[in-house]
Order: sequence, then structure tokens, then C-alpha cells
Amino acid sequence: LLPSPWVYADHPNLHRDNYLVIVIISLLLTMLGCILYSSLFFTLSGFKNKSKKWLNQETITMSIIDKCYVLVLLIFSIVILIAYIRELRVLPILQAISGQYTSLELGQSREDAFKLFESPIKKGVGYVSALIFPLLTTVLLVKTEKSRKKSRNKKIWSFIFILSFICNIFLASITLEKSPVAILLIQLFLAWLLLKKEKLSIRLLSMIISISLSFPVFVIFTVNSFKISIYGVFYFIFVRLSYGPSKVLLAYVDYFSNNEYLWGKTLPIIAKYFLGGDVWIENIIGLKYFGSRIESIHANVGYPGYLWADFGWMGVIIGALLAGLLLQLIQLTIYYLPKSPFTIALYIFAISRCFYLTSASFATSFIYILQFLLLILPSIIFRPVIFPATKPETFNKIGNSGRKVNSNS
Repeated sequence: LLPSPWVYADHPNLHRDNYLVIVIISLLLTMLGCILYSSLFFTLSGFKNKSKKWLNQETITMSIIDKCYVLVLLIFSIVILIAYIRELRVLPILQAISGQYTSLELGQSREDAFKLFESPIKKGVGYVSALIFPLLTTVLLVKTEKSRKKSRNKKIWSFIFILSFICNIFLASITLEKSPVAILLIQLFLAWLLLKKEKLSIRLLSMIISISLSFPVFVIFTVNSFKISIYGVFYFIFVRLSYGPSKVLLAYVDYFSNNEYLWGKTLPIIAKYFLGGDVWIENIIGLKYFGSRIESIHANVGYPGYLWADFGWMGVIIGALLAGLLLQLIQLTIYYLPKSPFTIALYIFAISRCFYLTSASFATSFIYILQFLLLILPSIIFRPVIFPATKPETFNKIGNSGRKVNSNS
């Protein structure tokens, strides 16, 4: 919303009036959807708002089954990472560090790395990168923090957390993508804040932003052979985070103001199984409006752009309202789950997917959250009680046949 007047002023020859209206109503209707669902849920169901209670609750300790599940997922993820590296052979991140390649060569290496996702390990790498490693790293951070200080148990889990963190960072940074690393660091900071019940001060927020932007700054410097100024780096980041996504949205609005709508062909599952396959509209928009010497360019857009591309005004109005309803549904569902390392990870992951809404469809983000929920389902299923008790110790008593367990075990 903030850069939309700037984008509007810079492009008088495109359908900028439609664009400005779409930006405003999609934001307002999404917020309205959140408010309506929250009001209706508590009014009609009679349930109380458990947000403050859940956020202030003590975190439930991990069971033996949880620990085994985490270790199995970690071993699987490391195997997939090794297989991906062996098949990739040339790592763009190492090429960037060496400083011997031009920005065009690094861009081509990055595209080659993305093309490798068409290999047999495509799905494995995708799930590990987007779902499993973020889950593991967050859960292990919570587990490490909850372990007793200076105990052997804490040292072991600290080592496992560091291993998961390094593998996660490495996989996220291989292709020189900047946002996955930054968002992972933000996820871990948010998990730590939630666990410690710390208030977000300006000083702490500044530290989080500085550390999270460290990798994007490093990538920008390396791909420009360290010939770019500090001002240029932060201008690039500002454009990438605000002006760029807004400009891409204008391109989608302009294109589908002159062409036929896709009628659902950007929806992941529906397009594949019911509409004869999806359309790589990101590539079409990228080549037409932004040009590139790399033919596989893809211009991802925020969720209002996909709603417009699929159904026009009907899609923007109904889709934005529905997006707000579903976002609130996810949040309220989490508050009625026991507060464990896994549900903390789900809560943080759902927040992080909101960051991606500036460059992804809502349907894609919602599916990712559902997949994440399925991933932590074993932890929820094997707990005897789903709704949280008044005190966290109740779970420990029930789960261990009446034997109270130390919360730091």
C-alpha cells in the first residue's frame, strides 16, 4: 500500500486506476474478513478468546515420541540435502563468495539450481527447505531453551539445534535467495521472544532487523563484486521489499485488463487436477514487462495480483475477504492447541507465510500452512488432551500416567 502512490505516478500509461483501487480494497477487505470471523466465532460459538492465555502459558515439554520424531526428520532432511548438493555440483553461494563471477553468471547459476528442482528429488528438496527444516530449527531452539542449564541434556540438544540451523541456513542460501534466510532468522527471533515472553522494544527490533538483513546485504555486495555503495545496497533492499512487489502488481493488473482471465489456473491443486494444468503466468509477465537475458525469469506477485489474474473484480473482492477469514481461522485454531514446541513452530510459520503474501498467492500460502499442520500432527495426536488445561503440568501428569515430570526434562 505505502509505495502504491509512487508506482501510480511512475506509470501513467498502464491501467493504474484499477491498480490503486485493487490495492486499497484488497487490504481493507482482508482486514474486514479477520474482524468478521473473530467477532462471529466468539459470538456464535460461545468460546472465549484464549490468545493472551495461550501466549502467556508455559510451554509443554517434548515427549519421547516427539524427540524421536524430530531426530527422524532431521536425518531425512540431511540425506536430502546431501543428495541435492551432489546433484547440483556447482553451488551459486560459493561462486558468489569467490568473487570471480559476474552478476549475469551468478544469475544463470541460480536459474540452473532452480531448474534442478525438476529432478527426482524435487519434492524432497521443496518440502525440506520450505517445511521440515524451519520446523526442526524452531522446535530445537525451544527444546534447547527449555532444557536445564549446564546439563548434559542441554549440551546434546544444543549440538542438534546448531546442526539443524547450519543445514537450514546452507540449504536456504545455496541459490542466493535472500528472503528465505532473512525470514528464517526472523522466525527464530519470534520463537525466542514468545518463549521468553519478552516485550519487543525498539532496540530489540533494530537488532532483529539488522541481523535478518545481514545475508541479503552480503549477497548484494557479492553479486556486485563489492562495487556497490552502502546507500545502493539499502536502496536495493527498499525497492525489493516495497516498490518492486507493488510494481509487479501493477503489471498483472495491466496485463489482465487487456487479456482474458485465467479462471483458476493459478490455484495449485485445482489447476493441476481439474483445469488441465497451470499457466506459468509469472514467466509471461516477467518477459513482457521486465525483460531479461534469462528466459526463465519469473515475476511473482502478491495475492491480490493472483486474485485479479484468475477472476478479475470478483476474485479481488471475494478472495480478499476469504483470505481474512482464513487467516483468522488459522490463528484461532492455534490458540486452542496445547502450547508445545511444535505449536509454537506452527504459530511462527503462519506469521512468516504472511510475509510471503507480497510475492505469493494466498492459496499457496494457505496450503503451506496446512502441510505444516499435518507435519506436526503426530505431536498433537499422541497427546492425550488436545484442548489446553489450566496448568501445563496437567499434560505431564496425564501423559505419564500420573507421574509428574520436571518441566525442564
